[in-house]
Amino acid sequence: MAVLLFCPSIRTNVRLNYFLFGGIIVSMEDKLVNRKLKIIVFSISMLVFAAFWVVVYIALTGSWGLHISLNGKASEEVAYKEEYTDPGASAFYGSTRYKFRKKNLSVETKGEVDTSVLGEQVIEYTATYKKKSDFVKRTVIVKDVTPPEIRLVNKEDHFTRPVDKYEEEGYAATDDHDGDITDKVKVSDPGDGYIYYEVSDSSGNKTSTKREIKYDDRISPEITLKGDLLIKLAPDEKFVEPGYTASDDCDGDITDRVIVSEKPAADGNGKIVSYEVRDSYDNMASGERRIVEKDVVAPVITLNGDAQMKISAGTAYKELGATAKDDIDGDLTEKIAISGTVNIYHSGDYNITYKVSDAEGNEATAVRKVTVVPVPQPEAGDDENVPDNKVVYLTFDDGPGRYTQKLLDILDKYNVKATFFVTNQFPNYQYMIAKEAAAGHTVAIHTYSHVWKDVYSSEEGYFADLNKMNDIIEAQTGKRSTILRFPGGSSNKVSYFTPGIMTRLTKAVIDMGYQYYAWNVSSGDAGGTTVTSVVASNVINGIKNHKVSVVLQHDIKGYSVDAVEQIITWGLANGYTFLPLKQDSCIVHSRVNN
Repeated sequence: MAVLLFCPSIRTNVRLNYFLFGGIIVSMEDKLVNRKLKIIVFSISMLVFAAFWVVVYIALTGSWGLHISLNGKASEEVAYKEEYTDPGASAFYGSTRYKFRKKNLSVETKGEVDTSVLGEQVIEYTATYKKKSDFVKRTVIVKDVTPPEIRLVNKEDHFTRPVDKYEEEGYAATDDHDGDITDKVKVSDPGDGYIYYEVSDSSGNKTSTKREIKYDDRISPEITLKGDLLIKLAPDEKFVEPGYTASDDCDGDITDRVIVSEKPAADGNGKIVSYEVRDSYDNMASGERRIVEKDVVAPVITLNGDAQMKISAGTAYKELGATAKDDIDGDLTEKIAISGTVNIYHSGDYNITYKVSDAEGNEATAVRKVTVVPVPQPEAGDDENVPDNKVVYLTFDDGPGRYTQKLLDILDKYNVKATFFVTNQFPNYQYMIAKEAAAGHTVAIHTYSHVWKDVYSSEEGYFADLNKMNDIIEAQTGKRSTILRFPGGSSNKVSYFTPGIMTRLTKAVIDMGYQYYAWNVSSGDAGGTTVTSVVASNVINGIKNHKVSVVLQHDIKGYSVDAVEQIITWGLANGYTFLPLKQDSCIVHSRVNN
């Protein structure tokens, strides 16, 4: 029919009758149409008829419209905190059966999956075409599928004795969802040498582990010897074993494992019976007893410290003692007898003897040699830098006192340095010692008390007095002195009540590193005169007789201090040099009379 309508070259009158059931009857009244044309027309009519019914079939069977569907499953599972990838959904408008005239549509997603939250979560997908819309849903189930973790604490060097119950070292259980679930751990000890641990999380995931118990025994057994450890046998008496026992904290009674052996004593005194036992973990215990017929071995003395010692003269000797042991009697230290003394004021060798005897009378002796070494003295100077060796050492004893400041002013006026042999007779003037040192004068030791009976009562008495004075000098000047002058001089006779003391002291002070000075020019101010001019004359006349003069004066005598300026002016005018004494100055000693 369509062909007829669009073929103007065919001029026919065609009448088509359409029946209700789709029949078509074509009547043609044209005498000019031949039979061939009729066939063509009929064929075309049949094709149009068929096409119509094809269209009708497609319309009825193609499901035309808006279509949306899920990519993947409608219900999915994802592990807790695991990344979830949404597969999405697809949509189009058209036929689900036929591909032509299909239009793909965008899909809107509503909702997202939070894998940190357990349970069902829904994602909705919607597509719209013109005024039509449709949606689908996907259910995502977040599940905890990861089992918990149990961590065992293994302490270094931890062990369990075989007889003890295992002491837990510690453990911890954690779950990626529940967190710390240590309190839910079930611990069991079936007695097979392992500890078992099991735990479940709130989702029913289980985990388990086990720990092997480290058994060990580090305690040695105990062996007990019955009877004495030292057995003395009478002649021809045979040794009879008194007995022994051995026990172990794990193995119990192990007396039957004790091994007994004998050997000669190392010192040749009898024999040693040895007892040895080991437990199942190879821990050993041992004991021994000595069997002797007679003790013939002396004790052994061991000196504390060196057998040969050296100390400087004047240094206190400290007795170090000794120990003594006997193979039979044991420790005999308290029975040691010590003899001998050390005179720290005289150089030389001294022997300290140690003796001890055991119960059988065997005696041991040891000797310690103590050498008191003199302190080296500096070599005396020769004053080569002084013209003609015309040197004067002004020295002043018994101060400081009330005239000392006047003396310091006179010395300072002429820039002369002197030597002060100081005492503590006048404590209120101690501060002058510091002034003497600050002015460049030599501060030396004379005596603390100047009381003869105390100073020369003994060597110990002398050095006690000396040290007390030197303590004051150190406090005032910051250093101790090594230069001294004996009270009354080294040739004094006031010390006769202690025979020989000056002989010993003059050697002792040298041994101890001191240098003592006497004098070769006396001013006579200690009883010879109280007249200033006589003092000056005595000193000047004395200086004339020596190349090196050590002058004795006393700064506690006002009339003697008043003579100093005249002595200095005369000395300087006559080419003399005034110097303070030092330890290496030209030494002036007097003959010792005691």
